[in-house]
Amino acid sequence: MPPKLLALEYVVEDLDRTLELLVDLLGFEEVARGPHPGLDAEMVTLDAGGVALTLLHPTDTGDRPAVNPQACNLSQLVFETDEPIPDLAGRLADAGAGVIVDSPTMAHLSAHTTASVFGVAPAMLFIEPS
Repeated sequence: MPPKLLALEYVVEDLDRTLELLVDLLGFEEVARGPHPGLDAEMVTLDAGGVALTLLHPTDTGDRPAVNPQACNLSQLVFETDEPIPDLAGRLADAGAGVIVDSPTMAHLSAHTTASVFGVAPAMLFIEPS
């Protein structure tokens, strides 16, 4: 049996904006929050279904080692949603996100939107189950 992916971790510059997208707009549950045990960062863990999303926000307090600058090359996150794509796209657009509807059952966030949240632009693709 291959290893099981437990979490994806992002270093984010704007934690509030990231949580607005992932918690307020997409509905992921925040399950833990606090100082990272070994790095100078605040850590937030979100329940994203089969995996957790861990967000590290450098705090610059100097009491632990700094978070090393990251060069993220993650290209895409794919989410399955039971919410109809037109409804999801409309809700995200109403909140100011750039949404591109690819088909009646698939949409993705614009590179500008993901870059403004993560500092890099991985695609965030949403699909309805078939």
